[in-house]
Amino acid sequence: MVDPRFSWGVTRVTPRQFARHIKFLIDHHFAIQTISDYLTSPGTDNRRVAITFDDGYESVYTYVLPVLQKYCVPASVFVNPAYVGQFNTWDVNIGRRFRHMNWSQIAELRANGWEIGSHGMQHRDLTRLSAPAIERELALSSALLEKKIGFCSSVFSYPFGNTNNVVIDVVRKLNYKYGLSMGMFNKNLSLQYAINRTGIYLFDHLYFFRFKVYGQLRFLFRLMQQVMDRCSDVTVLCRFNKWTVD
Repeated sequence: MVDPRFSWGVTRVTPRQFARHIKFLIDHHFAIQTISDYLTSPGTDNRRVAITFDDGYESVYTYVLPVLQKYCVPASVFVNPAYVGQFNTWDVNIGRRFRHMNWSQIAELRANGWEIGSHGMQHRDLTRLSAPAIERELALSSALLEKKIGFCSSVFSYPFGNTNNVVIDVVRKLNYKYGLSMGMFNKNLSLQYAINRTGIYLFDHLYFFRFKVYGQLRFLFRLMQQVMDRCSDVTVLCRFNKWTVD
């Protein structure tokens, strides 16, 4: 999220932080692309970044869109159609709940050149579902995106960043070209379907953001990312018994 409101997690930045991060990229002549453009037009130029958002919180529309409009650059957002326009009751959250974007807001992002993709239907950990259940999650999600906004990216973002070979087989079967993860460094997984991203968090002030952008201190940030991902699995453990696992 990019949100000024307090939450117990650190998986967000403030609007002020985000604006500073984007200005840094622009001032240092980075090309900002959608994730599809980044992945399908590889080059030797290391001054390219793709900005992605999972979950599709309303704060993306409120605080991110105006900043990126200012610089005429896009981003990619991966949404859960079951929670469009709803609060994030899928998450274990003490205190405040956060609303997801509605279909009109998502369509406006698309009209501004953003890439819209699937993050699963109900934000369930796909690694804990059977192959038929995974396929239903993905097929229904992409069908709703096509129906509502006329587009669904060929890049899939795994809920909680979790994947395995069973999930990847389904993602490939449904003709997705790439899969996005977080903190997954399993050499037995297809690199094309377990692409790691660099998370940007509340503690990433400009000093640390600079290191991440230039790929410095990778071991430290990789370790921190793995810790963050394990923390996110608290939701998985708490919600697992409420999910259908058929």
